[in-house]
Amino acid sequence: MWNFGIFVVMTVADLAAGNGLYGQMELDLGFDTALVGDPAQWYRLITAMYVHANALHVLMNMLILTLVGVPFEDRIGTNRWLAIYLISGLIGSLVDSGFASVAGSPHIGIGASGAIFGVMGAFAVLYPRDEIPMVLGFIFLQRVPVFAAVIVMAVLETLYLFGTAPSDNIGHLVHVASLVAGVALAIPLARMGRKGGEPHGKEVDPEALRTLAINPELVALYEKIAREDVPEVRRAWLEQFAKKARCPDCGKPLTLSPGRLACTACGFKLSYGK
Repeated sequence: MWNFGIFVVMTVADLAAGNGLYGQMELDLGFDTALVGDPAQWYRLITAMYVHANALHVLMNMLILTLVGVPFEDRIGTNRWLAIYLISGLIGSLVDSGFASVAGSPHIGIGASGAIFGVMGAFAVLYPRDEIPMVLGFIFLQRVPVFAAVIVMAVLETLYLFGTAPSDNIGHLVHVASLVAGVALAIPLARMGRKGGEPHGKEVDPEALRTLAINPELVALYEKIAREDVPEVRRAWLEQFAKKARCPDCGKPLTLSPGRLACTACGFKLSYGK
């Protein structure tokens, strides 16, 4: 929403001014690799992620972000999702700046695609078997395993990076660097926000949760918990299950605590830890 909102504000301001203001805002807010050493210009690392060249640029980025980012945010929560989005985007821009400095080819980078690649990388590590819709060029695929989709994107970006002319004007290096950053950030950030003493995913006994899976959504979450091998990922699914589950005695929401689910309204308790 921020990306669309900023694009609309910039477009309206440009139309009102009528003097190429949009292009000037790109120069003022984009990440200029030549200015990376100036502390007063570091705001560009953030603003550049929310500035796009045109309507097609923002629409394509937001389409991919919707297909990949929304389900990933549902699984790990907004705070951890935003951390991966911002940090991987920053790392991609800084890596690009380093190479630009060495090559003597300063340029300005804009767009959310680096941060999106970081989200994709983290998604592939934490939920490799999840299936999502995916757009590859002009092909729309309804159900693709996250791991497979990200592998294809990574290979394509690497080929572009080493095989495309500089005039292509796409930040392939930012994409690859941000993707790698997202992969590296996945497990540490998945562990953030979990209270000390809460059991890891492999200590969860899925059978204890079976009685709470009373509708298709909870059954689907229960099955994901039961078959997940990665502790942090299983924990994330458990958190989603706990948000959706209801007390079998009074129908009120349940609270998740180390080793159990409980209802504060009627005192119901269910131990799920091994």
